[in-house]
Amino acid sequence: MDYKHLEGIQTYFHKQNLHLCKNSDSNSSNDYKILERDTINLLSYNVFQVPRVASLFHPAPHPEERLLGLTNILKDYDILCFQECWGFCQERKEKIILMAQKAGYFFFRESPAPGLLTSFIGDGDALTERGTLYVKIKLGLDNYVNIFNLHTNSSTAFPFPRIMKQTVECRQDQIKQMINFVDSVISKDNMRDANASNMYLIVGDFNLSAIPIDQKLKDMILKFRPDYGYLVDIFDGEFNQMMTYMTKQDVQIEVNEDTDRYANIQYANMNVRDNENIHKVINYGYLHNDNQHPGTMVGGQPVSRVNKSKGGLNMNGQTFKMCIDYIIEKRILFNGQEKSARAHVVEGSCKVIEFSNNDQKLPYNKLSDHFGLCLEIRVDQDENAIGQKTI
Repeated sequence: MDYKHLEGIQTYFHKQNLHLCKNSDSNSSNDYKILERDTINLLSYNVFQVPRVASLFHPAPHPEERLLGLTNILKDYDILCFQECWGFCQERKEKIILMAQKAGYFFFRESPAPGLLTSFIGDGDALTERGTLYVKIKLGLDNYVNIFNLHTNSSTAFPFPRIMKQTVECRQDQIKQMINFVDSVISKDNMRDANASNMYLIVGDFNLSAIPIDQKLKDMILKFRPDYGYLVDIFDGEFNQMMTYMTKQDVQIEVNEDTDRYANIQYANMNVRDNENIHKVINYGYLHNDNQHPGTMVGGQPVSRVNKSKGGLNMNGQTFKMCIDYIIEKRILFNGQEKSARAHVVEGSCKVIEFSNNDQKLPYNKLSDHFGLCLEIRVDQDENAIGQKTI
């Protein structure tokens, strides 16, 4: 990437972040624009920036071109939670951070290997190391948004059932560790200041699908590998198993598919209490494209643009939908009542964004092999100073 590209990135300030102008080099020349939106927009997105050292095993074509494409979306969000923003043996993570800072994202949090961008930057991946990246963002007086950016282990060793089983066990252990960590943060917050307003959001690429495995896909797998029967059952129950861990009780959730594009999962009435906590899943959607990475070039051959209804796992020419990326809100009970947080998700604001590219001159038609999940956060208060990240 030519660093001169940074010169073309416009700097934006959220109107409730104007106090930061005093510390910005942009202030001297007034070379910035003010975002007039009242909400704080969050994006969770697996950006598929696989490093060169791993691209032989997991091809991710046109990374530089797709990285430049990210500049077009920066002004639309205030908090970016990225997965697969790799920092191992490559400089792309550094470029993303520089681009985001130029666009007005003044704070970022990164794991030892990869990254969480926030203007008020996220990742948790390092070759085979994955986990949860935590950030606490202060929005005015005694008001906080806690974000846990998760990227769990994937199951990619299809020819080896023993390894496949180990990947599932690893992923489930990661989920359990994440849930225990979230609960410990909530407990510490309550002991520190029960009057503070806290929102808790778990976001990211969970690598487990809420959509039951299609019967045709089951038949295909078992025809190819009869010894995979027990694995199919494990995969089929992973999402409900995760929700059981999270809610501390048995959970069975049915997912209704949107046949046009993705599975849009809403649990509007799912409030599950366990002692101190109330859990509510806001709104999640399907987020995985064809595993041939449509819109990129594989093996030097261009891949045709894929119909919106065909996102998912591709096997023997057939496509099956998956749902592996989520945004989950964990709400708190106080004295038997749901504790009111001054920051809340705007109802109906959670959306699945394809980030398609219609420029035929570019070699890709989507920025990633995933779609993005976004939502809007509104703060019910008059304070002007938001966006101060505290850890």
